[in-house]
Amino acid sequence: MNGSLSDEEFDTLNGLLRRLSEYDLDQFLLWKLQTTYGRVYISITRDHWPGSSDETYNELPPLR
Repeated sequence: MNGSLSDEEFDTLNGLLRRLSEYDLDQFLLWKLQTTYGRVYISITRDHWPGSSDETYNELPPLR
């Protein structure tokens, strides 16, 4: 696995995030993972980040 996600991989990620958000997300999920560039923090919530607005976010495309 090298480089950016292929279109197929992105579509799979999009579908899985939607399913996770629909069935497994209560209020929030907080994850961290180690990459070659350092730690990455991932927050999935049912509300936008404090101090931001809905317009701050990029909407994922609908599933194909």
